[in-house]
Amino acid sequence: MRRSVPDDRPHPRAPGLNSLILTFGIGIILTNAILLAFASDVRTTSSPVLQDATSVGPVYAMNGEIVAFGVSLALMVALWWWLKKSWYGRAVRAVSSNRAAAKLMGISPVRTELVSFLVAGALASFAGVALYTMSVVQPAVGHALTVKAFIVTVLAGVGSIPGVFLAAILLGVTEALTVTLASSALQELAGMVLFLLVLFLLPNGLFGARARRG
Repeated sequence: MRRSVPDDRPHPRAPGLNSLILTFGIGIILTNAILLAFASDVRTTSSPVLQDATSVGPVYAMNGEIVAFGVSLALMVALWWWLKKSWYGRAVRAVSSNRAAAKLMGISPVRTELVSFLVAGALASFAGVALYTMSVVQPAVGHALTVKAFIVTVLAGVGSIPGVFLAAILLGVTEALTVTLASSALQELAGMVLFLLVLFLLPNGLFGARARRG
């Protein structure tokens, strides 16, 4: 009787998981390299125009926040159009949905993933500049923002750009109200509670699988 031998071959989805772990590891290496090169001092913009505040009635905001919000909306609309209307945008959606089927349709997964990486890098670069213009930055700030980005993505439902916008607004308002009405020490806890509550009530996020199919 032939003895069965465990199959040690990687699962078809393993490369994606390996890339995720590798990217996280590279992020840690880059963070420590920046710490060695620039130390852990916090930095922010020195532009008085961006640091000045604009008030409309009882509501006020820094000019840097207003500019970052406006440009973010424009980039979000551009990204939505690119994913919906352009060939490479549809290719990205096809590869993320079914890599093998996309390859059978003549789409190069490697080239498509390279394009998506470049687009994501450009958006992340803008996010870093926007953060610098309205807040303080330091080498380890990316880890906390990565957790928030993950929470927003899960709240929205993976693949839904309008959901990302609404989830980000919901998370920001929740944390701001927590700081105003309770304590800043509970800010992160409020975000996690909101995250667990939405997952419990809407496992697929605010814009779940039905919206993504549409």
